[in-house]
Amino acid sequence: MGTAPKGRDSKRSAENLPPHEDSLSVLARSPIPEASCGKCARCFGSRMERSMNLGALIRRCRKDRKLTLRTVAEKAGISEGFLSQVENSVSSPSVETLIKICDSIGVHAGDLINQINRQENLVIIRRAEWDDVDLPHTGFITRRFFAPENRSTLDSAVLVLETDRSIPVRKGIKNGQEIICVLKGSLELIYGERTVLLSEGDTVHFWSKPEMQSITNRTKELAIALWVGTL
Repeated sequence: MGTAPKGRDSKRSAENLPPHEDSLSVLARSPIPEASCGKCARCFGSRMERSMNLGALIRRCRKDRKLTLRTVAEKAGISEGFLSQVENSVSSPSVETLIKICDSIGVHAGDLINQINRQENLVIIRRAEWDDVDLPHTGFITRRFFAPENRSTLDSAVLVLETDRSIPVRKGIKNGQEIICVLKGSLELIYGERTVLLSEGDTVHFWSKPEMQSITNRTKELAIALWVGTL
């Protein structure tokens, strides 16, 4: 029999491992950048940080495909609660379970682990590389700094709002945190029953409540703010 070409088996990075081994342990001992010694506390922390990104990356892949927790959990043969714990890095699945979760989402477990291993610890984005998302007739621009694959746990953007315009709230966020720092002009943050006026230089930190929050520019001048939020 002939030998299958390398890379054809999508589960190549996981199937050769003991099926009940902790998938985060696999990541924790996986190769790290050559610049790291692999022995000191800093390098060990780097490995564990990548391990913690696994759950967030699974969640991102699921949401990108507009799949619910229940749909993926039922197809993978696990409970919805356990899948939620995996996505929030509270529990770690065995390699066998990780493969089932990934198959249910439509991604390859090996490729997912490789993607985490390829993530850089330090990413520099020059101004010319900024990605402006300008939606016609909305009156706002979202200026993003880094690519989607690097947004596993944290997202950020510069928000540019024209007068009397609002920024839509983020969807699918249940327990995230957000920070807004006004760089120019002023903004109004509606947060539940509270209305907060933020002037240039003001910063606010809050827990996400998508159904109860909005950001609006009610002035006659352009408003610009730095936004940072967890995923």
